[in-house]
Amino acid sequence: MHIAMLLTIVFSLNAGMVLAAEDQQPSVPARQGLEGALHAVISLNPQIMAQQAQLDYSESSLGAAKAGFLPTLTAQANNVGDTDQGTLVLKQPVWAFGRIYNSVKEARSNVEATRWDMLKLQRDLIEQTAIVYAHIEGIRAQQEVANDNIEDHNQLYQRIRRRADGQLASEADVNLAYARLVQAQSSKQNIAGELSTALIELRALTQQAVDSTYPINRGLLALPDEDSLKQLVIDENPEIESLNKKEDVASLAIKQEQVNALPTVYFQVEKNVYRSSRVFENQTSTGFAIEAQLGGTGFSTWSRVKGARAKLRATQYSIDSKRIELQQELQNLLLNIRVTKELM
Repeated sequence: MHIAMLLTIVFSLNAGMVLAAEDQQPSVPARQGLEGALHAVISLNPQIMAQQAQLDYSESSLGAAKAGFLPTLTAQANNVGDTDQGTLVLKQPVWAFGRIYNSVKEARSNVEATRWDMLKLQRDLIEQTAIVYAHIEGIRAQQEVANDNIEDHNQLYQRIRRRADGQLASEADVNLAYARLVQAQSSKQNIAGELSTALIELRALTQQAVDSTYPINRGLLALPDEDSLKQLVIDENPEIESLNKKEDVASLAIKQEQVNALPTVYFQVEKNVYRSSRVFENQTSTGFAIEAQLGGTGFSTWSRVKGARAKLRATQYSIDSKRIELQQELQNLLLNIRVTKELM
């Protein structure tokens, strides 16, 4: 199998080994070789940083959902003429029919889905980096062949040139040899252009210069057995795991929309202060309060529940579709591995 394909598989399946060595610092020393390129892409690639920010947002949303268990403090003050009035209300939710618990579960599932999305992105970038690096190594090998080719054609041209000077070869032979030399030099320039393009692509991924002259460690190309490979590709696929968590989110969203129409029971402490030129009152009251809101006489809730169920079905279909796609890719991969082993 081509080096690029092998690297794609190996590093995509074993991204965790690379991630464990990273501390994600904004500044890292110069990198060397494929391993250095992989470390750099995980540390410095803007896509990783953007996904990390999304993960931070999800974790903050989880904290906000947990804060729903805490009491709510409301203050109000106004002044009309010579009258001052202030109200301070403290409400502690006592019974919300599972609304707060569902919000926390939904937020936690969102965090886990975002983490799996992060892993998928890391694996994709590792795959791209491995392919580009392998391509660069192949281009450098082509450069060596091109240099040898130029040297051979130059020697041939010089030999024919000397033979022509001694009238042992025609001018047509000289022109033909020179044309082949020019063709070899042009081929070398094209290869140099390909190398420059590949290096720019590698730099775009790693965001810093990487010494790509180091050869790929062939020990990194070892693949697990077929059973382990199937487990890694299908059962531990980050995209499947992310979709599973999103399925949990969609399922919880249905429950959340259903309980949103139900009331919430609060324990409430209310303090009212009223002062005018004639009267001053300071009252404190405690008790239970029930609050409920039914928008659109219930049709809004019904529509949101219907939409949440549709989203759940869409997520489930996406999971089935992705599993079929991965199984097809795995079968093609195993077939390529067997054919390559037979050819070797």
